[in-house]
Amino acid sequence: LNQTVDLENFTNIIDGVESRIRSVYNDVERIKQRLTKPYDLLRSHVTRIRRLGLILDSLQSSNDLSKASEALSELKYAFTSMDWQGIDVLEKYHVVMIKERSRIEAHAWQLIRSSSDVGDQARLGLGLQVFDRLSLLPTALEVLISERQAEIERAVQAAVDVEELTKRTKNKTASLSATTCNPGELPPAKAYPFAHHLALIPLRIFFLILFFFPVGRASYPINSNAHNAAFRSLFWTGLDQLLATQEQCVGAVRLLAVTLCMKRISGGESAGALLDRLDSFAYREPPKLTDLLAVYAIQNWTNPETQACCAAIVLTLTSANPWTVEAGYFSSIRGAFVVSVEDSVGPNSIPDIASICALEDTDLASNARSFCDALSSSSGLLGWASACMETHFQSATKRSSHLKEAFEGEYPRLLKLFLDFWRKVATTPQGDCEGLQLPSYLLRLLQPYETAYLTRSLSRLFERVGTVVAPGATVVPEPAAMDCIIEVAATELSRAAVQTDLLCKVCVCVPMRQFFRVGGLFRLSSQVSVLFFHVVANNIAKMVALFATKAEGLIEVGPMASQISGPPSPAQESNFQLVNLICHFGRSLRHSVARHVRGLPAATKGSVLSPGLSGPEAVVDAAIVDKLNPLCRTILEPLAASLGDGMEEILVGMHQEFSSTPPGSDGGCSAYIQSLQGFLRRLRTDLFSRLSTPTVMSDLCHLPRRPSDGQQFYTFGEIALLDSLREHLSSCIDTFLLHASLLRPDNGRTASVPTDQAAAAEEEETLNRERIRHRLATDCVEFELTLEEQVTVNGRIPGCRLIDLAPEAYARLRAFRPLLLIPTEDLLTTFTSTPAEGTGASPVTTLPGTLVLHHAISRAPAEIPCPHTASGWSLARYVHWVLHTPDEAARLNFISHALAVYTEQVEARNQREYPAIFPIIRNLLEHFVAKLPAQNLPP
Repeated sequence: LNQTVDLENFTNIIDGVESRIRSVYNDVERIKQRLTKPYDLLRSHVTRIRRLGLILDSLQSSNDLSKASEALSELKYAFTSMDWQGIDVLEKYHVVMIKERSRIEAHAWQLIRSSSDVGDQARLGLGLQVFDRLSLLPTALEVLISERQAEIERAVQAAVDVEELTKRTKNKTASLSATTCNPGELPPAKAYPFAHHLALIPLRIFFLILFFFPVGRASYPINSNAHNAAFRSLFWTGLDQLLATQEQCVGAVRLLAVTLCMKRISGGESAGALLDRLDSFAYREPPKLTDLLAVYAIQNWTNPETQACCAAIVLTLTSANPWTVEAGYFSSIRGAFVVSVEDSVGPNSIPDIASICALEDTDLASNARSFCDALSSSSGLLGWASACMETHFQSATKRSSHLKEAFEGEYPRLLKLFLDFWRKVATTPQGDCEGLQLPSYLLRLLQPYETAYLTRSLSRLFERVGTVVAPGATVVPEPAAMDCIIEVAATELSRAAVQTDLLCKVCVCVPMRQFFRVGGLFRLSSQVSVLFFHVVANNIAKMVALFATKAEGLIEVGPMASQISGPPSPAQESNFQLVNLICHFGRSLRHSVARHVRGLPAATKGSVLSPGLSGPEAVVDAAIVDKLNPLCRTILEPLAASLGDGMEEILVGMHQEFSSTPPGSDGGCSAYIQSLQGFLRRLRTDLFSRLSTPTVMSDLCHLPRRPSDGQQFYTFGEIALLDSLREHLSSCIDTFLLHASLLRPDNGRTASVPTDQAAAAEEEETLNRERIRHRLATDCVEFELTLEEQVTVNGRIPGCRLIDLAPEAYARLRAFRPLLLIPTEDLLTTFTSTPAEGTGASPVTTLPGTLVLHHAISRAPAEIPCPHTASGWSLARYVHWVLHTPDEAARLNFISHALAVYTEQVEARNQREYPAIFPIIRNLLEHFVAKLPAQNLPP
C-alpha cells in the first residue's frame, strides 16, 4: 500500500516536472520567435547595406553611363523602400549617390548636346535612356526645347535689330567713305575746302586746323544709296544666318523626336508600373519613350507646374519628319496598349487613348482628348519659329522703313531664301523634293510682303501703260513705245522667276493631323488641299486689260472708218496702225512670258500644275484672247461688214446678167464674178495691205488655239482681219448659193409664145437652162478660188484657209457644184436612194433641203413659181429671211406653202396635169420633211 502511495506521489511529481519543462520550452520558443524576426530584419538590412556598398563601389569605378544609370535607378529604388535616415553608413551612401547622380546627369547633358550638334543618333539615344532611368526625361526635354527656342528667338531678334543694323551700317559706310594717306603725305586738297587760303592763315591757327582735321583722314558726306545698299547687305546676311540657325535647331529637335520614337524603355522595372492609374492595361511589348512621354503628359495635363513639360512634349512629337517616321508618334502608340477585358471591345480591336482612359477615369479621358487636340493643332518647332518670326518681323517693319523696303521691295529674294530653307528641312529620304511646297505657317508669314510686292509690281506696270498711252491721247503710239511696256513686264517676270510659286502661286496647306478610328486604331490623316493662285501672271493680265481700255479710246469711228469706195481715209489709217500695234504688243508679251517660263526647271513647271488649273502662260494667253482679240475685232468689224455688203451687192447682179444675156459656150466665168474679183483685189491693195503680215517662215508658227472657244491669237493684223471675216465669209457663201439656187432665166415670169413656135421655144429654154447650170458650176469654182486667193494672199497662214474660216459654208459650196450637173430625172434618186455597201454618201446629200428644193424649182417651167414669188415677196427680202432663219423646218414650211398655192392655181385653172418635174419637187419636199427631227416637223 505504501509503495502504491509512493508511486502515485512520484507520478504526480513527474507530471509537475513535465509541465514545468513544457512551460519553459514554450517560454524559450516565444523568446526565440521574438529574436528571429529582428535578426532576419537585421540580416536583410546588413545584406542590403553590403549590396548598396558594392553598387556604390561599382558606380564610382564605372564610366559606362548605361550601367551607371541602371545602378542609380536601383539605388533610388533601394533608398525609397527603406528608412535610411539616422544610419550613418546609409547616410554616407546617400551622399555618395547624390554626387554620382549629379556626375552622371552632367555627363548625360554633355552627351546629348554634343550628339545633337553632330547628329549622332546612337549617343543621343543613350543620353535619353539615361535621363529616363533617372526619371528626368520630361524635364530634360523641356530644357532642350527651351534652349532651342531661346536660340531661335535670339537669332530672330538679331536679324531685325534696327538699331544694331543701323550702327553697323554707319561703321561700314564710314570705313568705305574714309580715305587714308600714307605717313608724310599731305591730305588731298578736297579734304580741306579752304586749302587754297592756307598761305594766308597764321601758323598757330594752321596747327589747330591740323589737330581737328588730322592729315591722312578725309571725311566725305555719306551717300544715301550707299547707306541703303550697306543696310540691305547686312540685313540679308543676318537673315541667312537666321535661317541657318533655324535649320540647325529644327534638325536637332527632329532628330530628338525620331530618337524618342525608336528607343524603348529598358530596365528592371515593370513597364506597366509606369502607367500609374492605368493598371488595368498592360503593354504588349516594351513601350517606347514616346509612350512614356504621352502618358506623362496625359496624367499631368492640368497640373500648372508641368505645363511647360507638356508643351515641350507636344512640340517635340509634332516636329518629327513625317517622311522619316511613319505617322510620327502614332506609329508607336497604335500597338502600345492592349485591353485586358477584350470581351468589351472585341478580341481584334485596340481602342484609342481616350477610350482607354474613359474606362478608368473621366479626368484622364478629358486630358487624353486635350492632348490629342494639341497634337492636331501643333506645327512643331518650325511652326513656333514661324510665329516668332512673324511677330518680330511685323514689329521691325513698323519701326524701320529700310526693313519694310527690304521685305516688300525684294520679296522674290525673300521667297527664294525660304524656299531653299524649306527644301533643306523637309527633304524626303529619297531626295524627292519635287512635291514639297511651303506649309501654311510659312505662307502666312510671307503673305503681307507678297501682297505689298504684288501691289508695287502692278503699280509699275500700270504706270508704264499710262505713260505710253496717256489719258486723252488721240495719236496711236509707236511700236517702240510698246517695247517699253514689254521690258517692264519682262523685268517683273525675271524678278518673280525664282520659282513657279510666284509666277503662278501654289498655296499648299500643311498636312492636318487628324485622328480617326478605322478598326479601333488611331491613325494619322494628311489632307493636302492644293489651291492655285495666279500672282505675277495675274498682274500681267491686269496690265493687258488696262492697255485694252486705254487703246479703246484711240479707235476711230464713223462713216469714214468703214468706207470701201476709195483709198484709205485717215481714220482707217489710224485704225490699221492701232490693230498692228495691238498685235505687236500681244505677240511680244507672250514671247516674253514663254521665255521666262522656259527658263524654269522642268520639274518645277510640271509638278505644281494639275488638271483644271492654268499656269502663267495660260493666264496671259487668256488675257490676250479675252481683251485684245475683241478689241481688234471691234476695230475691223465695220470694215468687214462693209466688205460683206459690197460682195452681196455684186452677187445680186447674177440675176440681171443671166436674164439679159444668155450664157455662151466659151467656158469662162460670169461678169459678176469678174467684178467680185476686181472688187476684192482693190480692197486688198488699197486697204488691207496696211495690216501687218508674217514675213518669214518662223512667223507662221502662230500660237495654238485656246481649248475653251477655239479662238487663236492675233499675232499679226492679217490674222485679226481674217478672223473678223469669218461670219461674213460664211454669209457671203450662203448668199451666193441662195442666189445661184434661185436663178431662173425668165426670173419666174411666164412668156407668151405662138403655138407653132412652142416646141422650138421649149427646146431653146432647155438648152439655155443647161448652159446656165454649167456656167454656174464654173462660177462656183471661180468663186471658191477668188475667196481662197484673198485669204491666202500672204501665204498659207495655219488656221486661216477658207476651209478653216468657214468650214460649213465651204462644204456646202463644194457640194453645190455636183448638184448643178445632176440630170433632172436623177434628182430624186440621188437623195432618196441608199448608197452601195462600202461606199460613202455623196457630198450632195449633205446640202440643206431648202437649197436643193430651190434648185429643183429653178429647173421647173415658169408656171411653177419661186417661193418668194408665190408669197409676194421680193427676192432681196426672201434671201435676207432665209439667211437669218436657221430653222430648216420654217424654211421648208415656206416652200410647202408656195407649192400649195401653185396647186390651188392649177385646180382653179382645171389644168389636166402637172409638169413632169412637179412630182420630183413634191417627193423631195416630203423626203426632207421626213428627215427633220420630230420636234421640228412643220404643222
